[in-house]
Amino acid sequence: MKTLVIFTRFPEPGKVKSRLMSALGDQGAADLQMEMTRHAVMEARSAMKGEGWALEVHFEGGDEHRMQELYGDDLNCIRQRGRDLGERMHSAIRYALRSGTDAAVLLGTDCPGISGALIRKAFSVLDDTDCVIGPAIDGGYYLIGMRRDMPEVFEAVPWGTNAVLGRTIDVLKRLSMSWALLDELSDVDRPEDLHVWEETRKTSGEPMISVVIPVLNEGHHIGKTLGKALKGRNVEVVVVDGGSMDDTFFQAARTGARVVTSGRGRAVQMNRGAEETSGDILLFVHGDTMLPDGYDNLVRAALADGQAAAGAFSLSFDNSGPGMKVIAFGANLRSRILGLPYGDQAIFLKRGTFREAGGFQEVPIMEDIAFMRSVKGRGKILVLAEHVITSGRRYSTLGPFRTWVLNQLALAGYFLGMPLEDLADLYRHGEPSPGTWARRIVKAFRDRRSMA
Repeated sequence: MKTLVIFTRFPEPGKVKSRLMSALGDQGAADLQMEMTRHAVMEARSAMKGEGWALEVHFEGGDEHRMQELYGDDLNCIRQRGRDLGERMHSAIRYALRSGTDAAVLLGTDCPGISGALIRKAFSVLDDTDCVIGPAIDGGYYLIGMRRDMPEVFEAVPWGTNAVLGRTIDVLKRLSMSWALLDELSDVDRPEDLHVWEETRKTSGEPMISVVIPVLNEGHHIGKTLGKALKGRNVEVVVVDGGSMDDTFFQAARTGARVVTSGRGRAVQMNRGAEETSGDILLFVHGDTMLPDGYDNLVRAALADGQAAAGAFSLSFDNSGPGMKVIAFGANLRSRILGLPYGDQAIFLKRGTFREAGGFQEVPIMEDIAFMRSVKGRGKILVLAEHVITSGRRYSTLGPFRTWVLNQLALAGYFLGMPLEDLADLYRHGEPSPGTWARRIVKAFRDRRSMA
């Protein structure tokens, strides 16, 4: 079992955020304390979804009943114990570890940039590291996690100064403990920091984007794919593994993304991912595809068009040779004219539209085309000018021209009614003979006419 501890104070006017009272007043500072704690609780719940972790709120001031009224009556609220900040933090960590947990992470509420993904990453790091720390820009830290009790880490620390992080690392080195740092975040302690919270409040009103990434043996690419996906604001990222035999699952988990397993098949995996998420917008990304910078803003802006049913990005490849550029140009032209982008262009739409379309047909091939055909009648299909970058490995293996020919034959076979199992068998085995394709397609067409 793992335990997440949120370390906070009851928002009593005049007793919290003292350095902000000059700008906000006593009540304003207390309101900010309450809002930031709620934000931390929300991100904690997001991180814990489906994990079975324990969540504790260790508080100072107020009482358990009033804390539960503010933040949720299901929370385990525990009063802090200790004479100073170090003793109180150590007491909270020790309480969790002595309750039988394998790893305990203590999270403060002063850094609004904390996210569910960062919390998940902290626990993932603790799988093979003694201590994990989330550093704050002012020289302190917003998170610390441990696998065993280390009281020395909390002793003789100059709390409230820019030497906190350095002192903590020095102690870990002296104890010969392994440690790792998470992303550095800004905290909100002084009036000049308030813009950090205002930016968080602006984004909190935006619809959440749920990024669903189906994978199978994507260990060589998943790190870069997730690196881009996790940069979005107000996003959750779920990786759906279909039974990888390499280290895809573990690489994905270490980034802070949520990883779930399902039966094999891209359509099956994407449907499972949609079920596991809660965002208003769904964005489906292949495991070897990198989203453009600022993708979150682009997706939200595109779907703000009331006539848009769905969208995708323009396609580009990590191999920028002339042949690949021609293929990408053709794919982008096709997707704009026909309104049928492929899955490697990162299809996105609102959750309600996804439900109305019935999700992805769980077929062995062409699930993206079948899905987009079901969505087309519900509004415009947008293809954005910004590009995703996807792997050209299949083109490198079979050759650009041969792969392009196979893609066109597969598309023709689909529209002429070739059984999808036969189509998938031919396509995935790279059947080189146009004659074989032609015979199978003609047979499918005749069978279809005879049944009409």
